Amino acid sequence: MYNKPIAKSVKNLQQLYTVLIGLSLAAGIQQIINFSGTKFPIYFDRLPLFFVYLSLVIPIYHGAMRHLDVAYIENVGKHLALIFDFIILFIEGCFFLLLAGLVPYTYKFFYVLVTLLGIDVFWACIAYFGFATDGIDKKASSKWGLINFFAVCLLLGSYLYCDSLDSNIKPVEYYLKQFMLIIIIIRSVLDYLVCWPMYYPDLEKNTNDKR
Repeated sequence: MYNKPIAKSVKNLQQLYTVLIGLSLAAGIQQIINFSGTKFPIYFDRLPLFFVYLSLVIPIYHGAMRHLDVAYIENVGKHLALIFDFIILFIEGCFFLLLAGLVPYTYKFFYVLVTLLGIDVFWACIAYFGFATDGIDKKASSKWGLINFFAVCLLLGSYLYCDSLDSNIKPVEYYLKQFMLIIIIIRSVLDYLVCWPMYYPDLEKNTNDKR
């Protein structure tokens, strides 16, 4: 499977993306640790946004790895499409690094989160109409695009709602954190539910097909 000439390029892209995601995870963990030594070593007020980051990075990283395998290793993908995937995944990896670093800053975190999901919607549209291989990869691309589009809509709606509240009376920033956490958790659970065959293909069926 990995003896195709394009396989090395795909592996290099996966490794680069993995490094960026690993750096972002380290940055996120660093933001929730209290190094002062005078209090409990965790910033509890930062945990909601850290879990927002964590709930999003896991399925998107998993999906990206599976997309590259399905599109270019298990099937014959277009070489031009790999360049596009390289650019988008590199940008997304940088945005995840930025997102993790902004865990202490609610509104900046929100802006980057919405932008990141918007980039993923853009990628899904181009992939679906342009170069996604027919079958499971194309179906997953369309589902990812729709899920992230509705997530962006819900996030913007929650932002507008919080913005309409009086911050002198209600904890607006706290509300926004909770909205982000709920929306992203639902988004990720729905992602795995509707795209399960993409994330976890039926290995037994694939073995039988090869026979």
